[in-house]
Amino acid sequence: MKVFIFWASWLYFPAAVWLLSDIIRKTGLRRWTACAMLCALSTLAYARFVEPRILVTHREDIQLTGASEQSATIRIALFGDPHIGIFRNAMSLSRIVERINAEDVDAVFLAGDLTYYPTSGQIDRELAVLAELDAPLFVVLGNHDVGRPGPDLSSPVMAALDRVRAITPHNRALEVTIDGQDVIVATPSGLHVSGRLARKHADHPADPQSGYRAECAGRFCL
Repeated sequence: MKVFIFWASWLYFPAAVWLLSDIIRKTGLRRWTACAMLCALSTLAYARFVEPRILVTHREDIQLTGASEQSATIRIALFGDPHIGIFRNAMSLSRIVERINAEDVDAVFLAGDLTYYPTSGQIDRELAVLAELDAPLFVVLGNHDVGRPGPDLSSPVMAALDRVRAITPHNRALEVTIDGQDVIVATPSGLHVSGRLARKHADHPADPQSGYRAECAGRFCL
């Protein structure tokens, strides 16, 4: 059904031409009906053809539990759901990589759902651009990548990520250094229960000695 809607959306353009001709040539109720229909269809067309190609950056300051205003800071770029596959992802990874590099961040988190029924060879071709990131890349797989729904693509996706030198914690916690700061990165990944797993990480200290508690965003916890 999604594929049908995706391709059927191109009917907007002949429909718009037909409605415009009615607006120009007709009068009375027929003209106003055509105007109303064109406005309604144009709103849907904007959501289909324009909005997915608008790249918006949101900036948030997050203070981890136990940190203070004097604590060292790190800059992290977080994005997810590129959905490489049959929909020919509207927002190309190359544009995202270019924007992230312009932000001069210390690390990049890719929060899953890299694929959505990709064609043969598309995974390697599309993910190769991630090698151009200027900061270390941390990736967790999403439900679409592990076969819920669709085929289990975890092996080819992980292989492609290895080629771009991505760090894939994948359901484990790693002690890493980001811009000179020691950080624990935990990534509950892959399944629809990832939200519950993230809350579980947040409810239990990763280091009982220090009392560290995790802050979670998407499928990542720090």
